[in-house]
Amino acid sequence: MPPLAETPCSAGTSELIPRIIFGRAFADWLIIKEISLKSGSLYQVGDNDQRPWGTWHVLDIGDSHVVKRIVVNPGERLSLQYHNHRSERWTAVSGHGIAEIDGTEHALQLGHTVDIPLKATHRVSCTGDKPLVFIEIQYGELLDENDIIRLSDDYNRV
Repeated sequence: MPPLAETPCSAGTSELIPRIIFGRAFADWLIIKEISLKSGSLYQVGDNDQRPWGTWHVLDIGDSHVVKRIVVNPGERLSLQYHNHRSERWTAVSGHGIAEIDGTEHALQLGHTVDIPLKATHRVSCTGDKPLVFIEIQYGELLDENDIIRLSDDYNRV
């Protein structure tokens, strides 16, 4: 490995410490995360995850929004939760379910939309025999999976 002085580095001086301690790949990852934080999102298009209740997949990212496709399996539901840094809009594209927002239940089926205000308690469940699929648009200054405050959960994640 060439000495640090011979390694081109367009980042600032603060970047030298992570490169020395953790190596170039980790330092590059930190730069990406710093850029993501400046845009308000830690997501990248294509990010996805398997959860006990189903899956989510990031479709689009903007300066203050993230768009996800969420699939909830039959008989499953998300945790009762709220967010400190984002509000959400859910639009059902297939299946049937119930969105609970601040204690009020709203039917979800093709074309139905619900808005979840900042800090509102909410969850969604699939009540049909086929998965509930909806598009979630997150709005806010900080959009991240760490902004999930779980109040109760069927999968012991509280």
